[in-house]
Amino acid sequence: MDPTLAQLCAIAVFIAVFALGAVRGVQLGVLMFAAAAGTALILSDMSLEDVVGGFPLSIMILLVGVTYFFAIAQANGTVDRLIDAALAKVGSNRLFLPVVLPHRAGPGHRGRAGASGQRLHRGRCLRGRG
Repeated sequence: MDPTLAQLCAIAVFIAVFALGAVRGVQLGVLMFAAAAGTALILSDMSLEDVVGGFPLSIMILLVGVTYFFAIAQANGTVDRLIDAALAKVGSNRLFLPVVLPHRAGPGHRGRAGASGQRLHRGRCLRGRG
């Protein structure tokens, strides 16, 4: 098969899979992994061992773990609380949201819940010294 035609077919497959994932609401990463493996097997002369051997398994494990972590954070409301706190901080000035959101979730907060959590933390520290 002509390499240019194979590339165009691969792009068409990935656009179709992306559209399917967006419309159906299924996990896009799983669909794309299956589509990539199928596209490589059909459009190239690679064997299944070559396709699987060329995939970085450590990155997949990392991505699955991060996805699972954020799914838990979304389910228990942590993500919503974080976004609400950031939106309260920027008010009507939404352009500052990309700057404020990492600051609110940054390592300096150590899991405390925004400004009220900082006040509580400071209050405990001050009471402990007195």
